[in-house]
Amino acid sequence: MARSKQQKPNVGKPALALVGAGPLQGEVIPAPPKQPRAKKGGGDWRPGFLNAFKNSGNIRASCAAAGISRAEAYRVRDEDATFREQWDQAREDAIDTLEASAWQIARQPHGQYILWKLLQANRRALYGDRIGLGGGPDASGPIRLVVVYEEGPPEGDA
Repeated sequence: MARSKQQKPNVGKPALALVGAGPLQGEVIPAPPKQPRAKKGGGDWRPGFLNAFKNSGNIRASCAAAGISRAEAYRVRDEDATFREQWDQAREDAIDTLEASAWQIARQPHGQYILWKLLQANRRALYGDRIGLGGGPDASGPIRLVVVYEEGPPEGDA
């Protein structure tokens, strides 16, 4: 009896392989996505994380408040579309709070520069530097520059 090629195991990702006879023989069914781990002391850490993130805009501080690691927060964000949407909304809420503070402080004589820089970093489309090179948002590749002299090139550049 000839030996069939064996499939390489799905390293690092648990899966269920169907064995035996039938049309699904040898088919690999991926394991369901991991559920978020409960923080120490039990319970779901996500509401506490999102509340802290909404109020601070700081991932590290939000993880500390929820009792989890940054790696765990990013892992769950990458695997859970609903949590990713909630994360994005909490970030927008944090930036809205920053923007409201910026407007209040901007009316005062000091402290404007740091707020402007924070706004530039988080809302680049509104507060960032605008440099246009043409070609639209999907343009890529080298930029061709053509130098045109009105009265010919300067001496020595011929």
